[in-house]
Amino acid sequence: MSLVKHRITALEIHFKTLTVPPPFSHAYHIRIALEAEQPATSFEIHYTEREQLSEEEILEEGFTAEDDFQWEGSLPKTWKFATLDQLRKSKQLFDTPKPHTQQVLSLTVTYENGEQVSGIPNNPETWEYFTQEMIQAIYELGQKEMPLEVTYLEINSKEQIQLTIQPSFSMRNIRVTSNTAGQKKQQEHDWDRLKPLLEAIYLPDYDAEQASEKEPKKPGSYISPGDGLWYKLGKAVTNPGEKKDVVGALEQSIKALIS
Repeated sequence: MSLVKHRITALEIHFKTLTVPPPFSHAYHIRIALEAEQPATSFEIHYTEREQLSEEEILEEGFTAEDDFQWEGSLPKTWKFATLDQLRKSKQLFDTPKPHTQQVLSLTVTYENGEQVSGIPNNPETWEYFTQEMIQAIYELGQKEMPLEVTYLEINSKEQIQLTIQPSFSMRNIRVTSNTAGQKKQQEHDWDRLKPLLEAIYLPDYDAEQASEKEPKKPGSYISPGDGLWYKLGKAVTNPGEKKDVVGALEQSIKALIS
């Protein structure tokens, strides 16, 4: 089913896990109206099949007994353009999912003449990532989660360099504040830099037992990836294997933000 028809006025995103066990199994639904400059949006997520688990088993996996969430409001206008652009990248909808898939994401598109078309997009992986970004934006606006903040700190005999990276999922921008030898500077970066940056940040292995809650004072390079702890690169942050220096790539990716 082709998506090249009339002007699109609304989009619904349906998602459900198929073979994922509880407490991870869930389903969500997003509806975004695309006529207004700031699109009216509704979101609900429900975690499924948890009745077979005890509350202790749910907590052990890092969840809570109240993970279901609903929200209604308006997303910033940048999300209207991003959603329409994502739809333009999806030339086709299909009726059936791929065999052996663990989850299904489907779309329902409403056109200005009232016609609706539903199906699975030809690029489901990009839609899953895009939708996760939209959910994070909703969590920010609904104050379910605090905005992400990553801090990098380098202490040497000559100077101290500190970089604070603040991605805003709701505004789809990345703000970077650098403090070098007491001189502060702010920069804003395009949203398309976020995915490779987060991949570089979270690809290394992090050892929380060697991390500290206090801001470091001794020479070295450190990162606080958003969990409130400080990790020293090369000690608490290490390469997951011997083939790639992902710790070095992490430093390069962060420093490139102020180069």
